[in-house]
Amino acid sequence: MRLAIIRWTVKVRMAKLFLFAILKFGFALTFVLVNCQDQLSGFISIDCGVSDDYTDEKTGIKYATDDKYIDTGESKKISRIRYQKPCSAISECPNLPTREKKLLRS
Repeated sequence: MRLAIIRWTVKVRMAKLFLFAILKFGFALTFVLVNCQDQLSGFISIDCGVSDDYTDEKTGIKYATDDKYIDTGESKKISRIRYQKPCSAISECPNLPTREKKLLRS
């Protein structure tokens, strides 16, 4: 009788381990399938003002032009002379007085 109880206990433990392994495999498979889906399945990344669609080499994200989504406006290039890089460090902002608190945003 005692041997039968031990065998039954072992079978229950094995069944639990098997069920756990199947669930773990199912979650892993779901995770992989979700991450392997094409980017354009329901979402779009728009780069405003560009003339052609392109794929970012670093991230692999596909960007689309906004031509299909706008009715007004025009694209223009901004001269680098008129564009000022925001301060990323206090040493790059020579006109700020010292010993005062500053809030820098970029």
